[in-house]
Amino acid sequence: MNFPSSTDDHSFDSAHQVALDGIIPEGILLSASPDSEQEAEVKNQLKYTLGYFNNLEGGVQLPDLKVQLLGRERLPHGLTRIRYSAQLLISWSRARQIPSQLQLILPEKVDDASIETYFQTYGTSCVSENDATVAGFWYFYRPLSCSLRSPRAGDLAVRFPISLRLSAINTEGKAPEYGKIWEDGELTATFVVGKYSSGATSTEDVGIQNYNAIYSGLFSTFGQPVAVSPAINGLPGAQYPEMHLTFNLSQNRRAVIHLLLVDELSSVGAEFKAKYSRLTEVSDLVIYNGHSGLGANIANLNRMGRFKAGKYQIFMINGCDSLSYADHTLFEAHQRVNPAYAPTKYLDVIINAMPAYFNQMAHASLQLLSATLGSQKTYRQILAQVDPSQKAIVIGEEDNQWPETFGAP
Repeated sequence: MNFPSSTDDHSFDSAHQVALDGIIPEGILLSASPDSEQEAEVKNQLKYTLGYFNNLEGGVQLPDLKVQLLGRERLPHGLTRIRYSAQLLISWSRARQIPSQLQLILPEKVDDASIETYFQTYGTSCVSENDATVAGFWYFYRPLSCSLRSPRAGDLAVRFPISLRLSAINTEGKAPEYGKIWEDGELTATFVVGKYSSGATSTEDVGIQNYNAIYSGLFSTFGQPVAVSPAINGLPGAQYPEMHLTFNLSQNRRAVIHLLLVDELSSVGAEFKAKYSRLTEVSDLVIYNGHSGLGANIANLNRMGRFKAGKYQIFMINGCDSLSYADHTLFEAHQRVNPAYAPTKYLDVIINAMPAYFNQMAHASLQLLSATLGSQKTYRQILAQVDPSQKAIVIGEEDNQWPETFGAP
């Protein structure tokens, strides 16, 4: 099948990555499932492309996989050989030459028993972390760093080519809508910071360290606040999981910053969600630092919040491989309150193609915050200041007009 270029997807810009369309002309999967479940199984097999491309300093946007089944061949023992075509949006390192084709190496079968066997066979040598489990094998999967690189009979893997081409969604030269952020003379930012270990209270937890680093970094960025609630001496830590600070920046400008420390986003309750909704409704910047939770924390973040018509926002979703879990939920929520405009008109989202390390999260967040003060840097210049290992990307900025006036689409 000939897929069109990804012009229906959101835009893509990065200091370190480019977007590619990955085309699989004929993928192969063996399945014992009913025909009605086989497309879902194909998508489960393609989840392993995330680990494959992480192995090459890249990533894959999993929610936007496009799959078409081409045919089925009935085999003995209740198996079906499925042929399919697919298109993937791939983040690729600017430092690497773009090959016209690569050979994917994926599990031949993805039912629970087969994946358990695959993990037992390759889980100690073909993963990026020694403590990887079968549940997260697709995320830690690194087939190009182990014996799977060399085909051999009975190795449980299937191999087929994927063609690569530069995507039409790549953009450049766009900046945040600084004029829209500052139109009321106030910058409001909400930081949600996740702990490294749920339930931790000690500053040995790097998530709590990140929370403290953001708090102290605000003083370095803005100077002394005119109001802090609650009033504390020293750093907040787990003892003060909610902080609110106000800074006078000049006669006509001020910054209002809200900090929230959470155990994990996937399990927050109604009280936190209500508080988060009140804050997101008025925030110019919303920044999440923490675990992606193999997508669970990101999915919950995307479902939360309340948004106001005409309110332009930047979201930074600063978790591991957040590109892989980025769907259209936030954009759809903004379009619902701005129905006359495209989904991206009032929202830009910064995400990562690779893991984001906790000891770099405060720096990345404060770089974005500082850029809003200067109102000069393009997104690519901002993202160049983020740790290059996490491969930060912005999507949704293709319709930004700064330094022109924010106006109709």
